[in-house]
Amino acid sequence: MENMSSISGITSFALLQVGLGGAIGSMVRFAIGNWLVPWLFPGNLHLSTTAVNVVGSFFLGCLVASFPDRTKSVYLLFGVGFCGGFTTFSTFSLELLEALLKGNPMSGVLHCLANVFLALAAVFLGFVLFRAA
Repeated sequence: MENMSSISGITSFALLQVGLGGAIGSMVRFAIGNWLVPWLFPGNLHLSTTAVNVVGSFFLGCLVASFPDRTKSVYLLFGVGFCGGFTTFSTFSLELLEALLKGNPMSGVLHCLANVFLALAAVFLGFVLFRAA
């Protein structure tokens, strides 16, 4: 099935894997951001994005360490697809901009630092814990 037609070396099966993973990741992110985090931490607007970015970065670190060949189906489905749909740095950027535009630069800076440094620590931890032998 890997030999389906391709455009520039990208097979339609690979695109299907990435799309399916992205759809699932987006739905999980939506559920966490709109149901789980608000239920657990009412009133904290930025926590859902931070939680998703940290968890997604950890998961991606685990995948990269476990599947160094990034052309494999598992990595395409979960690393590119699921993590791409699940993590939300575009939402992060929008929230940062909104904080700055509302005159809350300290809130924006703290939000930015938490996302960047916690995600970096999580991807490092995931990579170290699940590095392929």
